[in-house]
Amino acid sequence: MTGKQILNYKIGRKLGEGGQGQVYEAEDIRLRRKVALKILPAELVADEKSRKRFLREAQLASALDHPNICTIYEINEFEGLHFIVMQYLEGKRLKQMVRGTPLELDFALSIAMQMADALGVAHQRGVIHRDVKATNIMVNDRGQAKILDFGLAKGTTDIGDRAVQDLTQQGVPFGTAGYMSPEQARGSNIDYRTDVFSLGVVIYEMVTGRLPFPGKSSVEIMHAVLHNDPIPVIQIVNSLPVRLEQIIEKAMTKDVNQRYQNMADLYNDIKTLTRELQLRPGKYYEATPLVAPRPRKSSWLREGMMGWLYKRFRPRESTSPSQSPTPTPSGMGGSNTPGSNTPATSSNRSTVDEIPAMLDSSLPSQIRTNERAEKRRTIAIMPFKNLSGDIETDFYSFSLADSVITELASL
Repeated sequence: MTGKQILNYKIGRKLGEGGQGQVYEAEDIRLRRKVALKILPAELVADEKSRKRFLREAQLASALDHPNICTIYEINEFEGLHFIVMQYLEGKRLKQMVRGTPLELDFALSIAMQMADALGVAHQRGVIHRDVKATNIMVNDRGQAKILDFGLAKGTTDIGDRAVQDLTQQGVPFGTAGYMSPEQARGSNIDYRTDVFSLGVVIYEMVTGRLPFPGKSSVEIMHAVLHNDPIPVIQIVNSLPVRLEQIIEKAMTKDVNQRYQNMADLYNDIKTLTRELQLRPGKYYEATPLVAPRPRKSSWLREGMMGWLYKRFRPRESTSPSQSPTPTPSGMGGSNTPGSNTPATSSNRSTVDEIPAMLDSSLPSQIRTNERAEKRRTIAIMPFKNLSGDIETDFYSFSLADSVITELASL
């Protein structure tokens, strides 16, 4: 396929292949952007009924709009090939990060919250992922995670024994053995709670470095999912909090009625644990592009807020060594006026007070050091205030602050 053109997409190198299709890097020559193009297996769209069902489910998935969900741009067909065009992501798959070693707890809980929030939004829109696993989660170098393959998710209006039976007869993988819920392994009716179980498996894997249900074959693994209890995480990593073990155990309960009944409850418990442990949602600095590197494009953060912060806090020359610093009036134009004898302030307190109101600048008095005693200019980035009133978006108060810190560190 490499080098060929499908409609307005020029196919590049192959990025991966699995039971749900082949994924290629591609260029949208019309919009001049890089995309990921997944060519679907023929058996998934073997007949008219299958094609209609797939199109309906893909339409549901493409309507999802969330910062932790890989965006679907287009579902189309060309010369018998059915394909999905998706957002092109750089970073590492979560599976690559684990590599048999537990991740840092703050980072793992950050990923867990992002995934719970994204899946919760999908569930509210009537979409079940059905294949939540570490290889379907991409993480960039700022710690932002995105879940992939929502284009092959399932609409709740079409979940049931008959739908499962149809998929099995067509040979389409229905989840991944090591991550699937007991009801998936049995081929029973499934609902949102199947994703809760799978996310519990992902959390288990992140904090222990191993899967909870080992086996030499899919049959052995599914038998373990149905009949065996996993080793408690605190027996593998004894430094983990007991409360985390309780959260994972509840998420992975085999009895679907004893499990978390929705993603919001799981999210809130993880968030509460994070606060109790006084952790800040983690960042991952060692991630490298999964695909060929390309020149980094300027983001709105760097061009906007980062540019302003840099101007406000970069060292400035005084007009005379004997002159005392005089605070510059608040505003975006913090630089000296040509010919003016009033240099910009070197006071930490006065500059922090000029940070936009959306930043929580309620700093302890100890941080505001005396301007005469402290020569080095510093800035403290505090969590953003959530003015929406929606507790489900509280996580972004931390993640946006993390992004600001990361950008400042790179200036």
